[in-house]
Amino acid sequence: MKVLVYNELNPKTIPGFAKLQKYLEDDDFKSAEVKKVGDNLYRARLNLRDRCYSRFIITKGNAMC
Repeated sequence: MKVLVYNELNPKTIPGFAKLQKYLEDDDFKSAEVKKVGDNLYRARLNLRDRCYSRFIITKGNAMC
């Protein structure tokens, strides 16, 4: 899965983001602790305190987050 990041967001300043991105790229949702919280809205655990919210889309046969 390809992970897209907002152009204003600097993932290097977010603790745990690199590990989360690797899990999502490897389609390892269990390790990323992905949970559905709404219609096409999911959260993944960055660390004990912080969460990352995202949406999943499929475009031209490619899954993206």
